[in-house]
Amino acid sequence: MHARGKFRRSFLKAAALGLVGGALPGAFSRIARAQGLETAKIIVGFPPGGTTDIMARKVADKLRGAYARALIVENRPGAGGQLGVVALKDAPADGSVMLLTPSSMLSIYPYTYRKLQYALEDVAPVSLAMYTHHVLSVGPAVPGSVQTLKDFFAWAKANPDKAAYGSPGAGSMPHLIGVLVAKASGTELRHVPYRGSAPGIQDMLGGQIASFAGLVGDVLAHSKAGKVRVLAVSGAERNAFLPAVPTLREQGMSV
Repeated sequence: MHARGKFRRSFLKAAALGLVGGALPGAFSRIARAQGLETAKIIVGFPPGGTTDIMARKVADKLRGAYARALIVENRPGAGGQLGVVALKDAPADGSVMLLTPSSMLSIYPYTYRKLQYALEDVAPVSLAMYTHHVLSVGPAVPGSVQTLKDFFAWAKANPDKAAYGSPGAGSMPHLIGVLVAKASGTELRHVPYRGSAPGIQDMLGGQIASFAGLVGDVLAHSKAGKVRVLAVSGAERNAFLPAVPTLREQGMSV
């Protein structure tokens, strides 16, 4: 954990594969006392209800009181999470505003977007907040006989007008995973970007879209309730919360 210069701006990032926790409150409280903060804010570049939003609220609960007397979570959805980074960039550089975001905002977007409204030097990474797997799920728009990636690809090729998948945003890691999986299988899958996971999951549950690429936490409850089928999980090993779901590699996808 570190601060750059005069604690320019705080940045908490979420990345794929695993789950870790850190001793955030102690370090933050030292900075807060030095800054004399009474109120602080964590920005989330996605709508309420998704994994990033839920994680931000858990972090806020841990930091409230230790870091600042009042600490709120503010959702700034749009542009695949970019608006959250812009809001952080434009905020006072006094440690009172932080951002919880997928790492793709800084690690992928600079290479997939020709022009961004922020630069890497506009923010200062503070701590890794969590690791998690990505998953590819299908909803009621896909027949119940589709239980594996192979089944899904066969169905998609037979139903090209329905073969689409959603993601939390264009250029996000789930978007790229979908592109790589489709290419590796020789299947055409139309990408539908959403302003976060929550609206995309709702469309999949409602049958408006066939599948969704996102985080484990986005679909876990729906999977356990039998509302969606998780066909594959990223990473070298199966996810502990979805032990019956094979990895992409197990199904011949080296992505």
